[in-house]
Amino acid sequence: MVGVLVLVAAVVVALVLPVSPVRVVGRGDSEQSAGQGVSARSRSDLPAVPGGLTAVSRLYDLSVPDSLGGTQMIEIALNGHVDDGKNLAFYAYEDARWKRLAAATLTADGKSAFGELPYPPKSVAVLRSTTTARSLGLIVSAGQAPEARSLAGASIVAVRGAVLGKDAKVVALHEGGLGAAVKAANGKPVYLLVEAGSDVGGGSLGGDLAASMVAAAKASGAGGVLVDLGVLPKEQREGISRFSADLSARLRAERLGFLIAVPAAGRDGGAYDWKALLGVADGLWLLPRVDAATYYSDVNATLDGARDAGVDLARVALVLDRRSQETVPGRRSMLSRKDALSLASAIQRSAESGIGGSFTVNLSAPFLAGSGGGLRWDEAAKAVGFLFTEGGKPHAVWIENRFSAAFRMDLASRVGLGGVVVDQAEADETLADVMEMVSSFAQGISPRLERPFRPYLVPCWAALGGGTIEGASACWEQDHAALSAVWRAPKAGGVYTVRLVVSDGVSFVGQELSLRVNASGLAEPGGGLIATATPGPAGAPSAPGQPTPRPGGGSPPGPAGN
Repeated sequence: MVGVLVLVAAVVVALVLPVSPVRVVGRGDSEQSAGQGVSARSRSDLPAVPGGLTAVSRLYDLSVPDSLGGTQMIEIALNGHVDDGKNLAFYAYEDARWKRLAAATLTADGKSAFGELPYPPKSVAVLRSTTTARSLGLIVSAGQAPEARSLAGASIVAVRGAVLGKDAKVVALHEGGLGAAVKAANGKPVYLLVEAGSDVGGGSLGGDLAASMVAAAKASGAGGVLVDLGVLPKEQREGISRFSADLSARLRAERLGFLIAVPAAGRDGGAYDWKALLGVADGLWLLPRVDAATYYSDVNATLDGARDAGVDLARVALVLDRRSQETVPGRRSMLSRKDALSLASAIQRSAESGIGGSFTVNLSAPFLAGSGGGLRWDEAAKAVGFLFTEGGKPHAVWIENRFSAAFRMDLASRVGLGGVVVDQAEADETLADVMEMVSSFAQGISPRLERPFRPYLVPCWAALGGGTIEGASACWEQDHAALSAVWRAPKAGGVYTVRLVVSDGVSFVGQELSLRVNASGLAEPGGGLIATATPGPAGAPSAPGQPTPRPGGGSPPGPAGN
């Protein structure tokens, strides 16, 4: 069977057969022509689908013009009438394996499925997940809405909309509120997330606070409350259980939901009695709040203790933070993946020296010195990171991306947790892009456990416009990083550029240093870091980088607030 696709730009143009099994609505450049020859041909034999999936449409090979790009709305005819629209998704068959593209929505007549694809694929089919679905929660800041593609499988959206007062007796609502999230959620429950805040005093948790939380939830139009009191002394264990029971009774009287965020605080849960809390709350969200280097030992110890205590782990969800992390002994701060890679790509120059009548500039990446000159995959942390010393203290930066997120989801699956929660779920290109894989996980599809391609973790030094780089390996071809590089100046005067590009195996970010050479061929002092485009190896994703200066001469941010 041969079908023809319809492309609709500014105007709908009818030029297809009425029996076409595939229909595409273009959402890219508004000047794309709808008359280009896009077609679909169904395969006579369907390749075997992975366990946990079943096909509800044929597999169509697509002929897509090179000029067609950008996101596309697509509609695929199904094999027959379908009543249940749950767990449907578009898949491509590439390199002899199935690849999930995006969630699919059943049409009103049950004969087709439609959705938005990130790019025009070479093939497409609609598959259904038949495995047990997991819950998916989302956390966003006040005034923000979750990224649209994350909402299809989400069960709850929580908004950081309130904070405890200094006396721990009342809560104060943040500006922005829940409105944007409620509108985007389109009927899904939106909870008010109440946090302890950084300046809360030593007041006890009592009835006044519980009443204030209920009032705040009602005033903001929330469907429930998520309480996040953070890491507390173990001495408050009984008090937290009593307060939670009181708050639960008040919320239930108003027909509002109740969730509690708990940290990874050891085998006994520290200040949080998980079994008692699950007796009064609808569920627990495990927000680890630990150093990435010890994430798995800390989280596993907490979950092992909970299991031994008889806790129903199916009512616990693991929170996945899209942000990266920088740690100093005793402190932990969060930063975007873009900022982490920008830090790694900083260039430092030392005094020039003449060698054999030519002049050179010694270059280094100061924030990669503690990692042997490059980024590295750490098997214990199951993340890409780099080490350096600043102010006499050791620093570690751990980058969150699809590789590290897959291992965290695998942990949730192995121990039988009921689901996962994405923190920082609003649209933000500077954070780890994990929405599609999280949505697949929520449908019961296990993540692929992969490590980054090691040569991509090696910094790429390049001389632009003149001069040569010495002492560095060819870009993205070897897995051994040099601690530094040397730029040898050309004989002709002018302004030249040195570029340093780094990668976490997913995104490529770089910075450039401008160098001036005088008429005598001497590299002059001065110049500085400038923004740069960041080319990666052919076919690799890339992202622009910006210099990330250290405020106050090099002090990292303070402890993470969440």
